[in-house]
Amino acid sequence: IKMIELHCHVLPFVDDGADDLEVALTMLRRMQKDGVTHVVATPHCTHGWFNYRREILPRVEQLNDDAKEAGIEIQIFPGSEISFYDVENYRAHYEDGTFCHLGGGVEYSLLEFPWARADAPADSLSHIEWMVSRGTTPILAHPERTPFLRENPQLLKQMHDAGAWIQITVDSLSGQYDPPLAALSAALMNNFQNVVIATDSHNLRRCSSLSEGYKIVAQKFGADRAHDLWQRADLVRQSVERAAI
Repeated sequence: IKMIELHCHVLPFVDDGADDLEVALTMLRRMQKDGVTHVVATPHCTHGWFNYRREILPRVEQLNDDAKEAGIEIQIFPGSEISFYDVENYRAHYEDGTFCHLGGGVEYSLLEFPWARADAPADSLSHIEWMVSRGTTPILAHPERTPFLRENPQLLKQMHDAGAWIQITVDSLSGQYDPPLAALSAALMNNFQNVVIATDSHNLRRCSSLSEGYKIVAQKFGADRAHDLWQRADLVRQSVERAAI
């Protein structure tokens, strides 16, 4: 069975994720041991970390070479976690190909809303509709952890119904670091169909097991739901593989 990690900060030297190559390779070894076969490297693309497509592609190619040399049998694909602060800015970068969406194509894009509530764009829903109209499925990063989305469940539902997917973090499902997040994640699982899970791994202290996440889903919500989440993530895997050809 193929398993894709679609949100992690394994690309070294670029953000608050892996701070050197050895950390990145150790993270990849852990993922491989866990059963992960495909990884989308999603460094932050935000104020201070301008990780755009032109910078990410060669870095991912280099990490693939380094991983292969280290005997790690994981395919790494380009991507980024794009901060959504300004509609006009986002659309300009989208149109000119500056952003690195998942796999380097445009089918799926990992979108992070700002942590400061006041920085969230007022016309978020229309922007989601705009992305979907251009053939891009927005994947909303960890809404259970993002104050603006957590406090606006009706808007989150409208964005989901407009075509956005919800990405829940494994550590949130388990409540490992913040027990209340388990209840928030359960509510998202119960209220939304289009859900995927990811680890959002950053380093050796924050590098959870993706397979454990699927086990938690199976235990709490049933094996069929866990398979549904896996199937949706597998659509992303197929997309990033197509984009790499």
